[in-house]
Amino acid sequence: MWRDNFLSIMKEKGVSPKQLSEKSGISEKTIFRIVKNPNVTMYLDTVERLALGLGCNLSDITQDTKTVLGTESLVALQEQLNIALLRIDELTAQNETLEKDILGYKAKIDLLTLQLDHKKELLAVHEYYIKLGSK
Repeated sequence: MWRDNFLSIMKEKGVSPKQLSEKSGISEKTIFRIVKNPNVTMYLDTVERLALGLGCNLSDITQDTKTVLGTESLVALQEQLNIALLRIDELTAQNETLEKDILGYKAKIDLLTLQLDHKKELLAVHEYYIKLGSK
């Protein structure tokens, strides 16, 4: 768990909770809570500030863990991102198909409009000749 890595780095560097509090801006109370509670969870920004106070990288503390950051794990967020990306791909493919269908219908409408206009012209000519013949 991230806490074990954190405690190990803290011990390795010989940093006391008071010193870490001064360097990180995190209260001593919060640091003692981390030290005493094996099930503690912290927000990412808190863990980042602790890493800065210890002079290490965030990844040094969180390596080999499934750290819960706030209320959501990184794994769950990655899964949600992957699902969203797949859905975008599906919708893009559907959109391309719909665009092709729309273009096909527009072409069909254009053709039918031309045919209708042509039939109207023929009808008008036919009516003209009928009027001429009836005079």
